[in-house]
Amino acid sequence: MEQQLVHRILVIDDKQEHLDELPDDLKFALEDLGEIDVIVRSSFEEAEVELRSLAADYDVVVLDVMMGEPDAPGYEGNRGVELYRKIRGIRWVPVVFYTGLPSACDGLEAPPLISVVPKDEPALLYEKVRAALESGAGRMARNLVRKIDGQVRAFLGHHVAPNWGHYNELEGDGIEHVLVGRLAAFLREWEAGEGGEDSEPIGHSAVPASYYLMPPLSRSGLRAGSIFREADGNWWIVLTPTCDLFTNETYAGNGKVRFPKANRVLLAKLVKVYEHPKISKFLTSGGSISETKKVLSGHQDEARWYYLPAFLSIPDLLVDLEYLKTEPLDAIVEPEWFRVADLDSPFMEVLLARQSHWRGRIGKPDLDWEKQVKLLQPER
Repeated sequence: MEQQLVHRILVIDDKQEHLDELPDDLKFALEDLGEIDVIVRSSFEEAEVELRSLAADYDVVVLDVMMGEPDAPGYEGNRGVELYRKIRGIRWVPVVFYTGLPSACDGLEAPPLISVVPKDEPALLYEKVRAALESGAGRMARNLVRKIDGQVRAFLGHHVAPNWGHYNELEGDGIEHVLVGRLAAFLREWEAGEGGEDSEPIGHSAVPASYYLMPPLSRSGLRAGSIFREADGNWWIVLTPTCDLFTNETYAGNGKVRFPKANRVLLAKLVKVYEHPKISKFLTSGGSISETKKVLSGHQDEARWYYLPAFLSIPDLLVDLEYLKTEPLDAIVEPEWFRVADLDSPFMEVLLARQSHWRGRIGKPDLDWEKQVKLLQPER
């Protein structure tokens, strides 16, 4: 028999009447979602301690903002907002502010994962909590942390420990770098099961979000595949290999000098997909869908182009491997150049391989294939 899903909700409010009423009201309003487990806390300090616990596995937090009454001793009008910011530093969990002072949460709302509900609208509270639960974001975040923690423990315990003599030779943060590489490989081969040997890897179909590291992991330190939008609205992508953009150390004079291998950066123009004549014809006058697919999929007849799908602020773009320029490395800085995202693996490596093939291809005359077929002789 399939185990029923349990949704855990933490309610934080300093008014006892709300703590007495909300658990039953939430369970009744959300009973169709499965078992609802509501835990209440009247103290912000107590709630913070609980959320720091590794055992805390809440799917959503319902959070009051004010502590006490206005004009009363000990009143704090934004104590809940302070706790919200602390929660973000502790763990990730969807939050529904349930408050008599909605204005204290201005700029924070991002439904369904961060919502603000006035205290006089309980029906809206149930709706927002439902949306947060149905998103599955809280459970997903916990599963991700659990899987990563399991990989770290298994790798250190079963592989590093028995081979410590070899790993101990690594300098500095060498072991951490090996572990990070393993985690990256594990996350790319995400296991659908519980992490055992018989677990099946997920399918390899891509979605637009999987193309990008967005926002970039760092605003400094360019890499191959960094995507920029210039102040004039033009889009560019870096084709210089990442290893040439790293800074190296050398000794000069009285100390170390850091410098990159590359003084200039190779960039390819990104054009809107509708600027390609075949795609423009398809979009406006019923051109060939097969020819459009050739452009988007990188068919050998359209190897000049590399398609980047739209996601968030990135429109549908094509890398034009014929439209290249170089810029001084130290000239690519904000605000003139805004780094929107970095192309993630393996899409970045495929782009560099495409660039290498495109620039290095050699033309040759073709045989008259119809004549050649007729000249084929059976083996004797």
